[in-house]
Amino acid sequence: MIDLQTVMKFLLYYAGDLANVFFIITVGTGLYWIIFFKAQKSVSVLLPMPVQEERFVTYVGCAFALKALQFLHKIISQITIDIFFIDWERPKGKVLKAIEGEGGVRSATVPVSIWRTYFVANEWNEIQTVRKINPLFQVLTVLFFLEVVGFKNLALMDSSSSLSRNPSSYIAPYSRILRYAVTTALWLVIGIIQIVFFAAFYERFVEDKIRQFVDLCSMSNISVFLLSHKCFGYYIHGRSVHGHADTNMEEMNMNLKREAV
Repeated sequence: MIDLQTVMKFLLYYAGDLANVFFIITVGTGLYWIIFFKAQKSVSVLLPMPVQEERFVTYVGCAFALKALQFLHKIISQITIDIFFIDWERPKGKVLKAIEGEGGVRSATVPVSIWRTYFVANEWNEIQTVRKINPLFQVLTVLFFLEVVGFKNLALMDSSSSLSRNPSSYIAPYSRILRYAVTTALWLVIGIIQIVFFAAFYERFVEDKIRQFVDLCSMSNISVFLLSHKCFGYYIHGRSVHGHADTNMEEMNMNLKREAV
């Protein structure tokens, strides 16, 4: 049944896809102008008129608004996910407890420690901020190429493609379309390089926090069950093959040695 919630979900996902389309169109348009305007030997391509620049800015604003709407929907979806931590640890035995007021003694099972579950939940909260790019490095690198290397000079409204300009000579004003093209291209290139480095080198040879979390679940004998929707979710099977994880250091070391063999 297509109800109001389904229609709202469709519109939110459609807003995100439409924002991607607007972004691709604006980036492609900006790169077109910066390539053909700066690379021309004779005057054959002119920059857009101010009215056309206003329309371009409107497209960029629409893309930003639609992507912000999708971003808010993503945050709401993430904070409403149901997460269950399943502790597979079994009691190791029973203890004798005195019954107050009756003078008797009865047996009770040894309680399982809750600290392993707390520790896994804390690690889950920490990996929520793991990203494939470093935002601080991203911003500083873009500013370095724009201000220090001189890529900002490509956004001037003249046909020169030189990155350095003489301060005593005439400097043309900046074009909003060219500025958008230069900064967006730098941001995308540096971001893609970071993602490739993170996926191909850092995760393989330094650390992979997601795999470390899965190993931690297996060591702690705790599984994680995430329900992102009513009838759909994800499961991390962390049940230990040794049966017990709440043990001393000697037994834990013996378990690891058995796994290595």
